[in-house]
Amino acid sequence: MPGRYVLDTNILTGLLRSEPGLISRVDQAAADQAEFLLCPVVFYEIMRGLLHRDAKKQMQLFLDYTRGFTSDDFNQADWQQAAHLWADLRRQGRQISDADLLIGVYALQRQAVIITDNQKDFESLGLNTENWRR
Repeated sequence: MPGRYVLDTNILTGLLRSEPGLISRVDQAAADQAEFLLCPVVFYEIMRGLLHRDAKKQMQLFLDYTRGFTSDDFNQADWQQAAHLWADLRRQGRQISDADLLIGVYALQRQAVIITDNQKDFESLGLNTENWRR
């Protein structure tokens, strides 16, 4: 069965920088009919960085690259799960950034694997992660 993947911001940034190892992993997954999901938080983080640097060529590359990604916004269930997870983690004395929490919930709700170079950022959420830079 083809995989479902959410690419974290650091992975999309690596793709925009044409990192050969990442490109080959994404190409292989695409050849295997994987589905790539574009999390709104990741979209925002990439867009703001490119706009700040006025990186027009990379902006077009990003938009072209993600055109084939499945994209949907957060829904009520996403927000509720994020709030519950945040409260549970806080009670345990653990914190996670709002961005990572929302990316994690997006992947959890859509039964997707997060492809990230920062797997430890998502450990407390108990979800599947892979590092395609290794």
